[in-house]
Amino acid sequence: MSDQPMKYSDTNLIINYIPQSMTRMELQSMFEKAGPIENCQIICDKANGLSYGFGFCKYADAGSAKLAIDNFNGHPILNKRLKVAYARIQGEESRNCNVYISNIPARVCPDDIQDLFEQFGRVINYRLVDAVKKPSGSEKTKISFILYERHESALQAIEAVNGKPWPHCDENLIISARLADQNAKKV
Repeated sequence: MSDQPMKYSDTNLIINYIPQSMTRMELQSMFEKAGPIENCQIICDKANGLSYGFGFCKYADAGSAKLAIDNFNGHPILNKRLKVAYARIQGEESRNCNVYISNIPARVCPDDIQDLFEQFGRVINYRLVDAVKKPSGSEKTKISFILYERHESALQAIEAVNGKPWPHCDENLIISARLADQNAKKV
């Protein structure tokens, strides 16, 4: 693993757990209470326009960004709590860090995901999506997205779990892990 600390912006914030129904204008209006914003966006799927549940606000100054973190991190909105943090500065080490996991047993909870995947590196965010029917129509399984701080951690996680059975699981489900689709498909 790299010994270099990741670099974070002091004015650009990443906002996670944005409700699906929230618009960019609503997000900007909310975050403008902390100070002047240069840019605000919610990241959406280019094909269908649906929100991925995260976005960015770039402030004109570092003081406003810090105030936004202090005021809005953990803020309840609809049925969620916002997670607000400084965004990473993009570089080779911070690209392709999102891992897509499928074939997760329906009984697996977020703590199980966290316990299994934090051993490979710092997890910035993870999302567990409730049961989906398998193509065979039989069992229901879950999917998850795990965003690592570093690409190297994502690769280690994939190598360690892909094709392996779920730990402490009686069901005959094999973990499927790969890098998630990249931001080229997002807007």
